[in-house]
Amino acid sequence: MLVIGTEVERIEYLTIMNEAYNNMVSLLSEAQALAQAQTHPAKAEVSKEIEKYIIYAANWTMQCIRNCCMRVTCIEKIKAHFDSMVKELAELNGDNKDEIEDLLTFVKMYTHRMWEYGNTSRSTIARAQSQAFSQGLIMEDITMEELVTRTKNRLKYKPDFEDLEDHQKLEVYETVIKDSGRASLPTMYKRKFRKPGLGDLMDIYGTGVELVQAGVLVYDIFTAEHFIEAALRETASLLADYAEYSVEMTVKAKVKHLVVKKVSKVTAKLIASAAGFVAGAIAGYLFTLATGALLNAIFGSGASRVPHEMEELKFHAGEMPDGMSIAFEISHLG
Repeated sequence: MLVIGTEVERIEYLTIMNEAYNNMVSLLSEAQALAQAQTHPAKAEVSKEIEKYIIYAANWTMQCIRNCCMRVTCIEKIKAHFDSMVKELAELNGDNKDEIEDLLTFVKMYTHRMWEYGNTSRSTIARAQSQAFSQGLIMEDITMEELVTRTKNRLKYKPDFEDLEDHQKLEVYETVIKDSGRASLPTMYKRKFRKPGLGDLMDIYGTGVELVQAGVLVYDIFTAEHFIEAALRETASLLADYAEYSVEMTVKAKVKHLVVKKVSKVTAKLIASAAGFVAGAIAGYLFTLATGALLNAIFGSGASRVPHEMEELKFHAGEMPDGMSIAFEISHLG
């Protein structure tokens, strides 16, 4: 049950939940319309691949991001990536087989990577593959910041993680994923033909989507063997007595550091580790309207600092619907 203090806030959160659903349905409809409307045979193959990418993206968003406030942010990033694909396809010379094949290969790469993220983010089988790595992190007793910094240094990047380019941050996260054995992400395809500006936008927006996906997966790898969800469920239960609470995030704390302090009859303070907060936010146990912005900041900094805006935000506790469980039930009906 979600505990939200005022009628105005309840309306805001219901609006966001509806927005997350409606925006995803709208994006799926746009992708379907693109595939159906394309009459040029060569371009039609690309448009069908774009539709396939959006279908996988919808599955990842609805099943792996249970926090609706975060889901809206993810859909916005996917929509921007979709729009950049559509624009480049529209301006491409359909009779130039090399350029068409180049774009098709590029979109297929994104489709494959989206499928891999969706297939491994919450899969019990995939988690088993990274279990030894996760257990090793517990034995090392390191923080997420230390894991990210160590991996960054191994890749010979000298600036602090938060000062790296987004594609470099993505490389750091993906290196952790590959080291863990969790997923087999295909190498980024280097295009032979690209239109100035348009190709760059596809890269920028695609990296923006994948930086969130990789961040979510790395945090799951980092927290998996701590069985953090059980601790979060218990914490959410304690917070359910309060209409709202504030969060004090500590980047150096142990993963399962989750302490609830009563402030008044209706308010409390949650003191949480960075990993605990991220896991709780993604799972939908801890939420605020600005969840997407907060997680973007944490993923972008490599958990090296607390987002400034966090101190002023009001949070609520609960357990949002689990899209993966719902999908499983639907698929096994009858």
